[in-house]
Amino acid sequence: MATMSQGFPITPSSRLSGPYTAGAGQTVFSVTFPFQRAADLSVQVRAIGGLSWTVAPDTDYSITGVMAPGGGTVTFAVARPTGSQVRIVGKAPIASESDAVPAASFDSYTFNTAIDRVVIWVQEVRRDMDALDATGLIEVAQEAADAAVAAAATATGAASATAADAAAASSAASAASGQATAAAASAAAAAASAASIDLSNYLTKTGNLGGLADKAAARTNLGGLYTMSEVDALFDAIVPIGIPVMWDGSTPPTRFLVRDGGLLNIVDFPELFAVYGTQYGGNGTTTFAKPDDRGLFDRGLDLGRGYDTGRTIGSEQADAFKAHTHPTYPTAFSDAASVGGGWSMSSSQTGNTGSTGGTETRPRNRARLPIVRAW
Repeated sequence: MATMSQGFPITPSSRLSGPYTAGAGQTVFSVTFPFQRAADLSVQVRAIGGLSWTVAPDTDYSITGVMAPGGGTVTFAVARPTGSQVRIVGKAPIASESDAVPAASFDSYTFNTAIDRVVIWVQEVRRDMDALDATGLIEVAQEAADAAVAAAATATGAASATAADAAAASSAASAASGQATAAAASAAAAAASAASIDLSNYLTKTGNLGGLADKAAARTNLGGLYTMSEVDALFDAIVPIGIPVMWDGSTPPTRFLVRDGGLLNIVDFPELFAVYGTQYGGNGTTTFAKPDDRGLFDRGLDLGRGYDTGRTIGSEQADAFKAHTHPTYPTAFSDAASVGGGWSMSSSQTGNTGSTGGTETRPRNRARLPIVRAW
């Protein structure tokens, strides 16, 4: 059977299989990348609806496919709960398992296996750095990974030297392998350092400020930005439900209704019902009415001043003309009988003043649409 180092180079891979969602009775999950040791795999599980992954004990499963170019399988002894998740992550320990002795012969299989392992380390480091890409904290780790790739390439070139140059190639390969191992370790350390940073102190590119711990304080610091709920609260404070407004448009704006005396359902406008009650109509159980302010002027409630006594809020008042008098003048004269040798004059008034004016008494005015904020 062919193995990884027999004509099967390590191809580009994120060295991550899954996450898989377990079906009913499922025990077997695929490892989609090659691996050299069972210990190179971290088998992780997550409960239904869970947020975090936990490493499954190696006693819970068995692994097949070590050194197989196409990967292998993880088989759990007990079926995973339906709907739970499994993922298999490449986590090859960074440690050299072989050493080429200078000026001595070397086995190409052993050497290629070592080089394969270096490439595996680099792939896993790159995967972990990609996961941190949104933080902008991985430049150093990236440079270290690039150095590891270059060192691995040098080692591979050394391995292809001719038999006549075997001793020199062995020495160069040993040095290159050591450099690759060191570079990979440096890259892993840099990635680990980046991973240890508390990312809650940083904002991701795609989070759109969603990661802010104190959004209210951030809005204050940015000059007073508000959420929609805060905007609604401000609107309620400035323009409360039930406030009457005169509008210059022919139709009311959103959240407003015309004050035309129409009936409304209490269930649809409970806040407005709390203001109006049934003083303008409705049964008070399922309906209530808006005031009919079409064609009317508003007048401030007297509140004891004495100009317009006996009124309540919302009461309608008919038109009236203030009581007054006009001086009169005689329009006809007649003589009276002489009494005691003298004369007296009497007068009688006939006729009336002429009619003038319109159908009502009013000041100059402008017509507008009477509306009320209803919700």
